[in-house]
Amino acid sequence: MGMPISRFPGGCGVHSYDWKKTIGPLAERPDWQFGIDEFLEWCQVVESEPLMTVSDYTGTAQDAADLVAYLHSPADAAHPRAQQRAANGPPDPGGVVRFERVKEADSG
Repeated sequence: MGMPISRFPGGCGVHSYDWKKTIGPLAERPDWQFGIDEFLEWCQVVESEPLMTVSDYTGTAQDAADLVAYLHSPADAAHPRAQQRAANGPPDPGGVVRFERVKEADSG
């Protein structure tokens, strides 16, 4: 496709985005059928580098830290978010090195 970088979520979707609602079994997240793990899988298929957006609209600094832990920590007892990631499919950390913070005053 020629997309060197793909942003998730993008556009106005970032304003109502809560990453914790986009992980886990599909049946448990009816409003988010395409979440973080699906996005990362899609990026691999189309050979695009993922860029994760973190929003001040729906999250805190702790939520952002939890997202980084979900994406980068080893899946062991000391890292429960990474254990969630491994249970959801991607067992290995890494893959996301770009993050973008969207503040309330930003236009999206």
